[in-house]
Amino acid sequence: AALVKSMIAAEPWRLVTAAMLHGSIIHFFMNAITMWSLGLLLERGAHRHLLTLVWLSGAIAGSLLSWAATSATSVGASGGILAVFCFLLVMGKRRQHHLPPDFASSLVRSLLMIGMLGLLAWGVIENVAHVGGAIEGAAIGLLVFRGADDPLPLPDSNLLTMIGRVADTLFVAIAIFTIYKLVS
Repeated sequence: AALVKSMIAAEPWRLVTAAMLHGSIIHFFMNAITMWSLGLLLERGAHRHLLTLVWLSGAIAGSLLSWAATSATSVGASGGILAVFCFLLVMGKRRQHHLPPDFASSLVRSLLMIGMLGLLAWGVIENVAHVGGAIEGAAIGLLVFRGADDPLPLPDSNLLTMIGRVADTLFVAIAIFTIYKLVS
């Protein structure tokens, strides 16, 4: 179920299952803690129904860019996490008058730290997947936060509810499929 680049043409599902896997327990916990804190910010700051969509699309974008640019096998949720991160960064820039004074600048500092870590651990970290997820998250953020005067969190709507339910269902289906692939 990992992102084995030579197998993606025959098994394209690896583009999503790889994001459900982690290389070690430390890798899992680092991603889980980061996702928990960033996820809470997105759910409370923007809208609860956007979290899974942003994460999934970032994970897929990260896998696609990794497939296009590298030959190394990889696993991890970092493309999705960087998507959430950059979505929040766009929100922080576009809605700064609704947020604490240093919200966006704190995220920029954290993003620089992630970049430095990526450079230091180049052989272990899939930086290309990070970039793919970051670009996707920023793109979604730019789409969602077009108007500067819209409130935060975003008001409930049937469209957001539908998007959230579809994304949540896809996430659960991918998780179950990943488990199936691991045990079969």
